[in-house]
Amino acid sequence: MRTAACTFLVLCVASASVAASPQAADRQTTAAAAPAQAATPADIGTTTSGSFDLGGRGTTFTGDSARFNQFRDLSNGLFLDNFSTSIEHRGWFGDVWGTHAGRRDAIYQGELTRPGKLRVYGSFQSMPWLISDTTKTVYLGAGSNVLTIPDYVQSLLQTNANNISAVVPNLMPLTVQSLRKYSEGGLTFLADANTTANVQVTHMDRTG
Repeated sequence: MRTAACTFLVLCVASASVAASPQAADRQTTAAAAPAQAATPADIGTTTSGSFDLGGRGTTFTGDSARFNQFRDLSNGLFLDNFSTSIEHRGWFGDVWGTHAGRRDAIYQGELTRPGKLRVYGSFQSMPWLISDTTKTVYLGAGSNVLTIPDYVQSLLQTNANNISAVVPNLMPLTVQSLRKYSEGGLTFLADANTTANVQVTHMDRTG
């Protein structure tokens, strides 16, 4: 039965081919000769690509740890570095890139583009400056607008300056540092061949 069915199908196809009219044959020839049309951006689906570095960091060292991390953040723990994602959808292109995510020296960038028409972009960068993480102070309220010296510390030092040796072990630890955050964003719009509108905004914030 399987052989008979297969033979029947082949014969039907052959009969249909023989019985085809000259007009149908001409249409088939014309369709085969017609060049394929190029796909437009609207015909293309969504394409996505990306990569990232994920891991853990543990560091041991001797010496000045603040100098080791003076302008960066290599503290222990998980890290997400060099991550990027690119998306293309119907003529639009989007890109997101960054490194040191979640850390004090993080960098983030993003851009959305419609070639020949519109570009929107933004970025954020955090820049630390660690001066010392071993400093101690006699003052309470570090980081606020009011600094006070505990009464017992005042009494010990006013009574005899040599009492400083008894005060030092109880001094308050203080991290001397600065953090600068820089943000930028904007857009470029091409209204026509002779008109382009640009908007750019920047902001910087510093603490410490």
